[in-house]
Amino acid sequence: MRLKHFNRTVIVYNMMIYVCFSVLLLCSTKMLSEGKSFYDILNLKAFLSSNPYLLIAAIVLNLFIYHINKWSSEFYIIFFLFIFSGMFYFFILVDNKLILAASFLYLIFSFSLWLLWKDELNDVVYHPGFSNLDLDDPYIVKIQSTIFDNNGRKYLGFMTNWSDQGCFIQMEKINLFKRNKVKVEVSFKGIKFSATGVIVSSYFRGVGVKLNNSDATRDSWKGFYSIMESRGYKPMLQRN
Repeated sequence: MRLKHFNRTVIVYNMMIYVCFSVLLLCSTKMLSEGKSFYDILNLKAFLSSNPYLLIAAIVLNLFIYHINKWSSEFYIIFFLFIFSGMFYFFILVDNKLILAASFLYLIFSFSLWLLWKDELNDVVYHPGFSNLDLDDPYIVKIQSTIFDNNGRKYLGFMTNWSDQGCFIQMEKINLFKRNKVKVEVSFKGIKFSATGVIVSSYFRGVGVKLNNSDATRDSWKGFYSIMESRGYKPMLQRN
């Protein structure tokens, strides 16, 4: 069973825009090296028609990013290194310092964005912490959780993965309207912690919730996470 995605975060769309920008940047660098105008749409069409593989690679990469595919990180590295090498090649041809500066600025921004994307891919909302192929209950400790939808209906379950930004909850039944905001309430050692968020993924009978952790009170999500960290509770330590 594959992980399903809802309510994609801003970083997803920023990555997709940046991929398109990269193609345009390489095109403008080539135009600059040849003394042509980038604002001439015919020059842009000529560049894209003579480099169809680049356009195809950008489309495929954006599809990988949109579906938050784990291979999108490696594909992105190859893509932006190709763009950088193309820009640097045009610098060598004409020895233009503007192209050189643009090349290294692009390298810095691309690497920074790649690090952000790696963090996004590692977010717990995309890692359930359980499998639909599990034959028995592998959890030693269960942290009881409740999800409340906009209409006040509650759905019981327990957490299988968590971080300071969100959590993944396996539920007894799953019939939530995925695009609505929800409230998550966690009960641990007799204390109830709560936070609001939005469902961004689902897998089998579980959902990944991106939480608003701006509240720093004791019974907030930050309070819960700090207690879990201080006591050494880790998601995978719950499993047999």
